[in-house]
Amino acid sequence: MVKAIEQVRRDLATISERVVGVREALTSAYGDYLNCLGDSLKRQLVLASYQLCTQIYPQKFLQLSHSQRQALQQELRQQGIDLQTRLHTLLTEPEDQPSEAESEVMAEFFVDAGDMENSEDLDQELFEVFESLDQAIATDEPPEDKIDKDDQLPAQLEDKEKRRELSQLAERIADSLAEMMQGPAVEVSTDENSPDYWLEWCKTTEKRIRRTLNQVSQTVNHQLQDAKILPENIPTTVLDMAIQADNQQHGGQMPSHLVNVVIEAELGKKKKKRKHRTHLTAVHLKVSEVEFTEPEVSAQRRRLREQVDKLRNLQKYYQKAKQDLAIAEAEAAWRASWYENS
Repeated sequence: MVKAIEQVRRDLATISERVVGVREALTSAYGDYLNCLGDSLKRQLVLASYQLCTQIYPQKFLQLSHSQRQALQQELRQQGIDLQTRLHTLLTEPEDQPSEAESEVMAEFFVDAGDMENSEDLDQELFEVFESLDQAIATDEPPEDKIDKDDQLPAQLEDKEKRRELSQLAERIADSLAEMMQGPAVEVSTDENSPDYWLEWCKTTEKRIRRTLNQVSQTVNHQLQDAKILPENIPTTVLDMAIQADNQQHGGQMPSHLVNVVIEAELGKKKKKRKHRTHLTAVHLKVSEVEFTEPEVSAQRRRLREQVDKLRNLQKYYQKAKQDLAIAEAEAAWRASWYENS
């Protein structure tokens, strides 16, 4: 039995040696893939912004002065450069953590889905938010930079303050819902010589890539809101959540990295329910669309999948060997503690 235990341990050591070889090829493949992905996304971000400004919202873009257009274009180009840099360094930079301010907001406005009283309060708040948003979006206001603040009436200033409060309320509600949607924590292997560790590392890396693309998409949309290309009355966090909820099933007629966002709610009490819906198009950078349109990125992705497949095969042997070792050690422990009654 001791010999069996030693044999299983040798098998595990052999698997670990093979994992070391695969992880080196894996990290190399990821580095090349991210470099290629960053180069492509830098170009495609500018193209998506061009499509949005000239094909979707041309009137809004034409309302900008020449200097405003140049400033917006420079900001968008810089976002592409920043995204490229972030992807190039993603494997060597530590993962971003939520700020304390964000954590406090989520904790303060957390809503228990099982608490009906809180749910009714949330329903009423959302009803007021979307109703006010619909009214605000329907109002065609001149750009803020064309209004002399001294000429604003007290009623206009009060309305502006009300909108600011409305935006803050919607952002807090959105943060609460985002917290509720998070799943439970998953235990992660800490053995760097196990295939489980590196498969989990791959999942984390993929999440970081998509999180980075989402963050840049959000920043670009905020800049487009500031430039009054996108409706500025949509709270930024509500827009961010709509982008994150995109299920990649939008119609094929949309240009790459643009998504139709529908912010919809059917709220209110039973007999007074009303449906509120707001449509807009926003930037949403997606890995899948780059791989579909860029052959070089697609080739790097295939190379990456080959290494992941090797890890999955090693994982099967590793898990079986771990189970065999546990059984052998349990049998040995049983025999060591067993004695016959005299």
